[in-house]
This record gives sequence, C-alpha cells and structure tokens, in this order.
Amino acid sequence: PLKSIIVREDEVAIMTTFIVGNPKPKIEWFRNGKPVKDLPVTEDKNVYTFMLPNPKPDDSAEYTVKAKNPHGTAETSATLTVEGKM
Repeated sequence: PLKSIIVREDEVAIMTTFIVGNPKPKIEWFRNGKPVKDLPVTEDKNVYTFMLPNPKPDDSAEYTVKAKNPHGTAETSATLTVEGKM
C-alpha cells in the first residue's frame, strides 16, 4: 500500500507501491479523487514510484493508485502533507 507522508516544502516527497497482476493491470493515479495524468511516476519491476522533488503546500492531497485488469480492481490511497517553510 501507499503510505502517508509529511515533508517540508522543497524536500523530496516519495510515495511507492508494488502492483502486480496477470494480465498486467492498467494503472491510474488520482489526486483528491480526480484523475491526474501528469504525475511524475516511474515503474521498475512492478514498483510504481511517485516523486516530487520540490513539493509545495498546494501539493498536499490524498493520492490514490488504482490498478485494473479483467480480473478486478485494486486501489490504495495515502495522504501527502507538505509543510511550509519555517
């Protein structure tokens, strides 16, 4: 599952999840329940990583990953909290 994290503004925010299925599932990412296509997500051997190198407080949200194939759907969600500079 994704794990909720708290980072400070301008630190690196990383969320990772392992997704496997046969056939390989279609992966969709959501931010506060709305689909997003431009998240910086990488995939390496079924490990999907979302990384924001310079997050801002506006990036704080609930992020969800949905995996779907003909056998079903699975999803995991977590909250990214970006604290402002002190």
